[in-house]
Amino acid sequence: MIDSNGYSIAYYRMREYVTLDTIWSLCPSTIKLDELSSLLQEDTEFRDKLAKKYALQRNLHNGATLEFPVDGYRNMNLLFWDNINQRILEPFTEIDDYGSVPPEFVVGDGYFNPDDWIDEVDHNSFVFPATPLINEMKEFAIENPEKNSMIVTINKIDYSVKYDKDEMKGNWDSCILEVNTYSKGYSFTVYPGDPEWRETIIDED
Repeated sequence: MIDSNGYSIAYYRMREYVTLDTIWSLCPSTIKLDELSSLLQEDTEFRDKLAKKYALQRNLHNGATLEFPVDGYRNMNLLFWDNINQRILEPFTEIDDYGSVPPEFVVGDGYFNPDDWIDEVDHNSFVFPATPLINEMKEFAIENPEKNSMIVTINKIDYSVKYDKDEMKGNWDSCILEVNTYSKGYSFTVYPGDPEWRETIIDED
C-alpha cells in the first residue's frame, strides 16, 4: 500500500509489541491484572476487542501487526489490523499451520509490497497477489511459454519472479507468492494456490 508520499507501509512498519499493562489499561475495571493473561489466551473475542481498541487508539496503519502478550507458538501471539474494515485478523492458516499474511492484504503495484511483512511472520513468507499482478504474470507466461522467470515492477521496485511453467499452467488465477529474504534481493516464487483462498479478496481487475 503506497501513501501520498510514495512510500510503502514497510517504510513505516514497526511491529506493535503490546504489553500486559497496556492492555489492562484498556480493560473494564472489573478485570484484574493477574487474570488478564489467561483471558487473552482463552477468549479470542475479548482479545480482539482489546486489540481493536488499541489499534484505533494508536491510529495504526492498514496491515500493521500486533504482538500480544500470549503464547507465541506458531504465531499465536500475532494479529493483523485491517484498517479498511476496522477489524482484527488472525494469521491465515490454510497454506501453513503457522499462519501467514491474511488474503485481505494483497500485494501488487499500488497495493502492498510483497516484502512488507518479511520480518513480521515467523516460519513462512506467503502473500496473495492482487488481480492486476496475477494478470500481468499470467500474460507474460502465455506469451513466453518456454520461460520460468520474469521481472515485474511493484511500487517502483523490480522483483525477480520464478515459477514452474508446467506447474503454473491453468493455476495463475489462484496463485500465491512466497517472498524471499532481502539477502536474495527483491524476489519471490509463484506457486499454485486454492481458489477458495481468494474468496475474501476484494481488489480491482
